[in-house]
Amino acid sequence: MNKLYLCLLLFFLWGTHTATAADMTLIQSQLTLKQFAALETRLNEAQRLFERGELSEDELVEHYQAFYTLDEHQAAALQEWTSQYPESYAAHLARGIYWVYAGSNARGIEGIDQTSEEQFSQMKRLFSLGSAELETSLALTAKPLLSYYYLMIVSLAYGDQADSLALLDKSARIYPENYLVRSRYMLSLTPRWGGSHEQMARFLSKTQEQGVEQEVLNGLEALLHNEIGSTHEMHGKHSAAERAYQKALVLGRQARADFTLYWLQDAYQYLCVSRQAGEAYCS
Repeated sequence: MNKLYLCLLLFFLWGTHTATAADMTLIQSQLTLKQFAALETRLNEAQRLFERGELSEDELVEHYQAFYTLDEHQAAALQEWTSQYPESYAAHLARGIYWVYAGSNARGIEGIDQTSEEQFSQMKRLFSLGSAELETSLALTAKPLLSYYYLMIVSLAYGDQADSLALLDKSARIYPENYLVRSRYMLSLTPRWGGSHEQMARFLSKTQEQGVEQEVLNGLEALLHNEIGSTHEMHGKHSAAERAYQKALVLGRQARADFTLYWLQDAYQYLCVSRQAGEAYCS
């Protein structure tokens, strides 16, 4: 499978959190009505709470899900928002996220032989717009973690390991305990992305040496066992796959809240959906 196609497919699988429909509707309504002051209050307050340690990484992501898919009027309102509030972190982040998702949607998830040059060209153009907004946002708040998180979507889509590693290092400097960017980077080291289990294990070991909290390490190790299980499953080694997936789900329960839901879909599907493994792994 083409590496770029695979990266984008995995982006759709792994890049989502679950904001409430009411929250998303409210934010999109405020954007439609050009209630930029209300958006500023809501989203910049969320960033302040995050930087004070009163809002989790996942909760911060959920504040921006409303910008993943917008109509043309809402997209135009984003431009007006950034024009009226040129120093707003929330405005530039939201617009950057919108363009990154628009680029992914323009490319689609079909195989490379079913994707036109025009689709690839549109994807690159929209990714460029998104990256520019996200780069602008970096200087507008103390801990622009989500800017690095969404920039890494672009670097991984292009298979740019050097850029992904640079983004990881920068995110760790501004927020040493972060798990979002580390987890996304860990996925880039999987065999299905051209990496290896050995590379994943080395990254886990390096992160352990950095003194990162145990919940983050549990999540990274869970991703390693999830990938080992996937490899065994692909080769028909179902007993070995089951053991690896069990380790992944146990570790996932000892990681950040909802880690299994967001990051361990292979293990969950295999044990909890297909085999109904029970509460020991699936509660």
